[in-house]
Amino acid sequence: MEAERRERGILPHWFSYVSVEDADATASRACELGGTVFGEAFDIDGDGRMVVVQDPAGAVLGVWQPRAHIGARRINDPGCFTWNENHSRDDG
Repeated sequence: MEAERRERGILPHWFSYVSVEDADATASRACELGGTVFGEAFDIDGDGRMVVVQDPAGAVLGVWQPRAHIGARRINDPGCFTWNENHSRDDG
């Protein structure tokens, strides 16, 4: 983590990304459903397009529209990503 984030008091953490077909449309839909979008979707070189969203309960995740970089290619093998959970309250 870069010094600026450490100086702002951000603690080490895991950050999950979810693959979507359209980052802009997903950000728009998140807003419609009561979520928060942090900035606008932006391109990462030719790798993909991303935006950070927060659901109404406060959980934050990255939205990833893949281009050259699809994301995880190995999963569920020893030492690889296997499970991701969102622990939030049920306001519905």
